[in-house]
Amino acid sequence: MSSISSTIKKFFKSKFNIYLAIALVLMGIFALVFTSEPKISQNEGFSVILFYLPTCPHCTEQKPIFNELKEEMKDINFYSYDASSKEGSALFYRLAAEAGLDTSKLAVPTIFVEKH
Repeated sequence: MSSISSTIKKFFKSKFNIYLAIALVLMGIFALVFTSEPKISQNEGFSVILFYLPTCPHCTEQKPIFNELKEEMKDINFYSYDASSKEGSALFYRLAAEAGLDTSKLAVPTIFVEKH
């Protein structure tokens, strides 16, 4: 335990390392506070949300079906998000957590249906 504290003390002897640590903490706080998630319509009815990866062959098969349903069912809000994007990933994890899914075992394609 003392080796860890001595390593930390050595690290913070340098002003550069102090500023680096402060900058990293501020960047982390900024990322948590200002991460934007895509907005999902709160209109009455249903929303169908597809999460995919551009390189996923199963997702590539799913997208035409999803788009066809989107064209046929105009009274339902359809959204698709790239799960590898910052915004898509944040929304994917939030919806999965809200649904009670194990977020360490998420895979694509994944579809969520929400009633408003």
